[in-house]
Amino acid sequence: ELEVLKGANKLLHMYRPRILVENHNFHVPTMETDVRDHLVGLGLGYVCDGPHPHGSVSHSFFEAK
Repeated sequence: ELEVLKGANKLLHMYRPRILVENHNFHVPTMETDVRDHLVGLGLGYVCDGPHPHGSVSHSFFEAK
């Protein structure tokens, strides 16, 4: 998840899309905060709704305000 978002920096800056992330916490325990910190840290106004736990994963929705 995080590596894909890092590779999409140009797209994120151009379009500021809404993003739904499925956090695979069982692979990387810090995934939720890592993704949130990256998107919020871009300075594009992203805010996070979530994470919302769902079994062994969680979901976070990001929108640039």
